[in-house]
Amino acid sequence: MTKGWLVAMIAAFGVVGCAGLRQFPEVTQDHNAALANLDKDYSDAVEKIYGTKDSPNTNIDTAKAKAIRQRLIEIRMAVIDTYFKDFQAGLVKENVRADFGIALLGVGVGAAGSLVAETASQILSAVSGGLAGAQAAYGKSVLYDKAMSALLAQMQAGRKAVAAQIYQRWNQDIAQYPMWMARTDLEAYYFAGSLPGAILGTAADAKVKEAEAELRLRPLTSEAVSQPMIDRRTALKLMIEGLGVKAKDLVEQIEALAPGLESFAEAKKILDEHYTSREADTDGKSAIRVLKRAVTHAVRNQAEAEAWQKTIAGL
Repeated sequence: MTKGWLVAMIAAFGVVGCAGLRQFPEVTQDHNAALANLDKDYSDAVEKIYGTKDSPNTNIDTAKAKAIRQRLIEIRMAVIDTYFKDFQAGLVKENVRADFGIALLGVGVGAAGSLVAETASQILSAVSGGLAGAQAAYGKSVLYDKAMSALLAQMQAGRKAVAAQIYQRWNQDIAQYPMWMARTDLEAYYFAGSLPGAILGTAADAKVKEAEAELRLRPLTSEAVSQPMIDRRTALKLMIEGLGVKAKDLVEQIEALAPGLESFAEAKKILDEHYTSREADTDGKSAIRVLKRAVTHAVRNQAEAEAWQKTIAGL
C-alpha cells in the first residue's frame, strides 16, 4: 500500500513539475523584423540576394549570391575563432591552480591547529593527515586538468569536422547551399567549440566506439566454427574469386547494406581498413583479396552466409 502511494505521489509531482515547462520555442509571426533584430548581418545578406518582401529579386545573380554568402561565412568564422581562442585560454587557466591552492591551504590550517601543545605521536599523525590531504588535492587537480584537456581536444576535433563540411560546400551555388544552411553550419561550428558541444561530441564518439567494440566482441559460436560453416565460407570465397572486376561492385553493395546486417557492418570495417587503393585497383584483385578476408572474419552463421551468397549472385 505504501509503495503504491509513493508511486502515485511521484507521478503527480512529475506532472505538476512539468506543467510549466515550455515544450516549443516561441516564434514570432513578424519574421523580417525579428531577423533584422536578432541577426542583422544575416538579414542584410539575405536581402541583398533575394530582395525585400515588397521588392523581391526574381533574377538572382548566382555568382554575386555566392560571394555574399562566402563573405558572411568568412567574417563570422573569423570572429568565432577569435573568441574561441580567448575562451580556450581562460579554461586552461581557470580553477586548477586556484582549487589546488585552496585545498592545500585548508590542509595547512588544519595541521597547524592540531600541532598546538600536542605529543610527538599526535604531531606525526597530524603531519601524516596533512600529506594525505595534499595528495587528495593534487589528485583532484590532475583529474580536472586531464578532463579539461580531453574536452578541449574534443572541441578542436568538432570544430575541424564542421569546418571541413563548410569547406566542402564553399563553392556550391546558392540553390545547393542556401543561406539558412550556411547559417546552421556556422551555429554548429560555434557550438562545437563549447563545453556542452564537447560533452555531446564525446558521448557520440563513445557510442560509435561502443558499437565498434560490439562488432569486435561478437562471440564465436559452435555454429561459426562448425564444418558446414567452414564449407560455406570456402564456397563464398570461390564465388568472390570468380567475380574479377565485379568484386568492386560487391564492395559497394556491402557498404550500402552494412547498416542492416552485422556481418556486412563488420565486413565494411575490414574494407575501410584494408581496401585503401580503390582507384588503383582496376582489375578488382585487391577487392577480391580483402573480401575473402572479410568472409573469414565476418560470416559466422547460415543466415549471414545466405545474405552474402544472394548479394554476390545479384551482381
